[in-house]
Amino acid sequence: MFHSNRSNLLACAAVLALAILIAPAARAQAAAAADQDATKTKAQAFFAAFDQAYLTKNTNSMMNLLDSEFVNERAEAEKMTPQDLVKAIVEKKNWTEHKTEVTSVEPRGGFIIANATLSQKWKANAGKEESSRTTLIYFLRSDGGQLRMRNYGETEEGAFDPATHTYTSSKGHYSICVPENWIPMKNTQLLPQIIPDAVVMVAPDMRSSVFLGFVQMPFKITPQQGATGDLAIEKGATQEHKVIEQGEIMVGGQKAWRTVTEFKADDKHYKRMRVYFGPHPMLYFFICDAMPASRWDALKPDFDKIVASFQTVRPKGGQTVQQAVAGQLAQGAISGRTYTNKDFNCFIAAPEGWTIRTSPNPSTLVEMQPPSGKSLVRLVGAKGLKPSDTVKAAFEGRLDQVKSVVKDFREPSRRDVTIQNSPGIESIQSYSVEGFGTIELKEVTVVRNGIYYLILCQAMEPEKLAMLQKDFDAIIQSFGFIQ
Repeated sequence: MFHSNRSNLLACAAVLALAILIAPAARAQAAAAADQDATKTKAQAFFAAFDQAYLTKNTNSMMNLLDSEFVNERAEAEKMTPQDLVKAIVEKKNWTEHKTEVTSVEPRGGFIIANATLSQKWKANAGKEESSRTTLIYFLRSDGGQLRMRNYGETEEGAFDPATHTYTSSKGHYSICVPENWIPMKNTQLLPQIIPDAVVMVAPDMRSSVFLGFVQMPFKITPQQGATGDLAIEKGATQEHKVIEQGEIMVGGQKAWRTVTEFKADDKHYKRMRVYFGPHPMLYFFICDAMPASRWDALKPDFDKIVASFQTVRPKGGQTVQQAVAGQLAQGAISGRTYTNKDFNCFIAAPEGWTIRTSPNPSTLVEMQPPSGKSLVRLVGAKGLKPSDTVKAAFEGRLDQVKSVVKDFREPSRRDVTIQNSPGIESIQSYSVEGFGTIELKEVTVVRNGIYYLILCQAMEPEKLAMLQKDFDAIIQSFGFIQ
């Protein structure tokens, strides 16, 4: 499947005389039904070819079904040629079934929006057959009479109520109002390793969007600090960046921090509103993108309506939102001061007096904190590495990402290490992040049996690495594999 890294992918009624309208209405309904049937037939033909390209692993056929801009964006992000990217996708699994069933279609400008159910089966290890069934929204663009896929997104069954235009997140325990003709989808694109649950709402122009996500913060920060840090990263990653306005507003009865910026990225002109809010440890955030920026005035009322509609949904059983989120999403188990995760085949322990807790944030397995201060140790885990993915490539790939968004980066020490016969890299670093000050850290990266592990020990200002070095080393030395 394909994901977008950049754009994320980003009523009233009148009663008239029945006698006057009955004949024209009948004709209009018949014409609309015929158009709908013709559009659905075109979409079904597209997906028949799409499914066949997967089953036959036909790269050339798949290339002809995909929008070139769609493929080129992803190929550039993955540092691959478009041909190699599509080849890797269709050959990713040994498909035995790939069936896309179109449930409804809606013409929208030069696009067809197709709601569909995707059923997949494939042969996994040792010949075992695995399967999945997913509800999706596809965005198909007409190109010279031929349909091509421009983007797609997952939907969460039962999350959106079209009668009330309300989207409710079962994981995030919030609800929002979705304006007329906007399309809500699950986030599968923007920082899925960090954000437990999110929704992307695509505007009627099919280019602008609103993203709503949340994280649980391990230490307390204000909405302004969260916005300031992300604003600094945004500025470093874009061109012609300028802050239009910023200040405090109220969202859902809570103090929030709002920023409006304008910038260029990949030769596209954006105007963006960010809104951060939430009681600690929850931090919710909206990212509202008008693209191109000239669409801002037309979209601003809908942006404001979406943000103002935010409400938390009280979990059942008397739990707080934080407790419910942690209970739903956390992985592994803690006994005493030791964390064990059988699924990731590992364990790690906290020093005496430290706090240890499982994390609801997707890639973080467990978090530890000393008795005071904001310093933090996290064990990060990710599956799905290819046999060719070395520990050096994993370490350097992450390091390049860090360098691109921080200031004053230094790495005074790096060395190879071994943990239970598995190769690793230990690195000591320091850098500054706007809104958070200077961070000194020691980290160990390990790759074993296709799983990526990162033990990230961060000394947050005013604490220094030297003050926590002994405890950091004890945590790193406690890490091991169950088998």
